[in-house]
Amino acid sequence: DKIGIIMRIDTPYSEVDEDSVVRALANLVDAELDWFEVYATRPGSTVLYFSIGDMPDDEADSGDSEVRKLTGAEKSLLLYQWWVMNDRRITSLDFEILDFKEYLRQETTTQTLDYTTVVVHLFAPNSGTPSVIIPPQPFIKSGGGQGQVAITLADAQMNRLSAATIELDLTVDAAFSLRPAVLSTLAAVLVMCLFALFGF
Repeated sequence: DKIGIIMRIDTPYSEVDEDSVVRALANLVDAELDWFEVYATRPGSTVLYFSIGDMPDDEADSGDSEVRKLTGAEKSLLLYQWWVMNDRRITSLDFEILDFKEYLRQETTTQTLDYTTVVVHLFAPNSGTPSVIIPPQPFIKSGGGQGQVAITLADAQMNRLSAATIELDLTVDAAFSLRPAVLSTLAAVLVMCLFALFGF
């Protein structure tokens, strides 16, 4: 079955030459212009709706390239793969492909006895992009004994840390005095961090 393609390019709709776009794509996949079927174009910059048909049997030749021998669906998938991989074949086009989506018709029972046709978006993400991306944290805080906080340096971050990236914020309650024991604990924490960083 044919794969439907929706491709958006950077050429303004008022300036686009549909035949030139199709010819450029046909050259990439060693196909003839009449194997492409363009259903519609619309602004935004320019969006093309098209599919690639199979090579007719009477046009096949023993000297055809491997790409030319591919079915229309395989050529469609190959174009998408090249676009995703930012292949030089795609980047050398006279226009930039801004978006590339592929769709396939599929028969399904949809929980009934009768077959119906649904359209499947190929390569669609299974889940949405997270709204917040939390970077890896270099320190893991864990509870120490009473009145203490133990700080463990994450091993995976060792190569990314330098002395300049360590910052300790200490807040002391107004009623709590800095006794010598507290000061020695703070000094010990700083020394442990330096040992972890520089491998003394």
